[in-house]
This record gives sequence, structure tokens and C-alpha cells, in this order.
Amino acid sequence: MSTYYIGADVHSNTTELAVTKSSKIVARYAVPTTIPAISNILDSIQGKKHLAVEEGPMAGWLYRNLK
Repeated sequence: MSTYYIGADVHSNTTELAVTKSSKIVARYAVPTTIPAISNILDSIQGKKHLAVEEGPMAGWLYRNLK
């Protein structure tokens, strides 16, 4: 099973996601900052996932809603 590390930069309108595997960026996404849009991207990634969210006012909101 592959392990992916995902970094999220969350803003009020857009969230940018960078997906890495074996220390190489394998995908980048810019999606609307909505739980369905972000969840669709995360659900499309098969394997074990670790998500890191940039600290800021939207980080808590994203954590609570994805949990």
C-alpha cells in the first residue's frame, strides 16, 4: 500500500493541495474551499494518507469538518 503526504494551504476561496509520494510531488490541486470539493480529492487518493494543514484561521475549520 502506498503512503501519500498531502499539504493543504487553505484560504477563504481556494484550497491548494500538494500530494507527495516517496519525496516527489505527484499531484497538485486548486479547489474551492468547500468540504465536498476537498473530500473528493482526498477520497480519490488510494492508499494511506497523512494530511498537514497550514496553521491559520481555516485550519481548525478544515480539521473539524474532515474529521
